[in-house]
Amino acid sequence: MASPDKPVPFDFDEWSRLARQDPEAFDRLRLTAIEGVLSHGYDRRRMVALQSRIDMERRRARTPLKACLKLSAMMWDEVHELQELLERPTMGDRAVAKVLPFKKPEP
Repeated sequence: MASPDKPVPFDFDEWSRLARQDPEAFDRLRLTAIEGVLSHGYDRRRMVALQSRIDMERRRARTPLKACLKLSAMMWDEVHELQELLERPTMGDRAVAKVLPFKKPEP
């Protein structure tokens, strides 16, 4: 089994087979893969919080399909929020950044 220091290879067909035939092994592999990603993230605290939210939504969903739909909706909410940030050059009534003029150096 891979360690969190080494990325877990992902082969959809293999993971799908493992989920059907040995759900406990699948879950162990899934958790190892998640920990590997979290351990190499640029903002571990934020990523751990997001993973906790994902895990909570998966537990609350009554079926895997409902979990998938909820997580997909969460993803699209984030995409739309990022799109709004890209389209909005200011935060409220003030500019995000002030551009400073530089004088041309005198010869």
